[in-house]
Amino acid sequence: MRLSPDLDLALTLRKTADRILTLEQTTSAGTTYAYIYVHGADLLLVEEVTGGGMHTFTLVVSVSEAAEMACRLVDPNGAANVDGLTMDLDPRALEMEAVGQPLKNVIENALVVGQLILVARVPGPLLMTYATAEELWMVHVDAPRAPTGVTARSVGRQALADRIAEMLEFSA
Repeated sequence: MRLSPDLDLALTLRKTADRILTLEQTTSAGTTYAYIYVHGADLLLVEEVTGGGMHTFTLVVSVSEAAEMACRLVDPNGAANVDGLTMDLDPRALEMEAVGQPLKNVIENALVVGQLILVARVPGPLLMTYATAEELWMVHVDAPRAPTGVTARSVGRQALADRIAEMLEFSA
């Protein structure tokens, strides 16, 4: 099988990344995936996979550009508009009744749910996003199975982009 040089480069970058930020966007129309392969602050490959299986590759040269692409996927309707206060959540009590009414309402009325997971040698942070027509909340987990470090808050566009950029720049 012969591959074009562009596809060969994309496949090489996929398998040689230092770390990968995986993103899943779920809506009533289905699920879309994206993978951001990080080779450094100035070389990132973004792979988007539609629910129908179509793959698109975009080479970006900055973390901020990759973070903006991720923002468009988890917040396609531009609901992230207000930064709210941070709520600390108990990792042992994440049932709907324990998270508080504002977050519970957003989860129950979410039009777009996003999940971002950093895949690296050392497990990295996890970010869940819940977007309604009016607002977007993010639930951030510092590390898997940690006894603390789970927070939730409503966010504006810049705070969302900054958090995603932090995940892309994460190193342990």
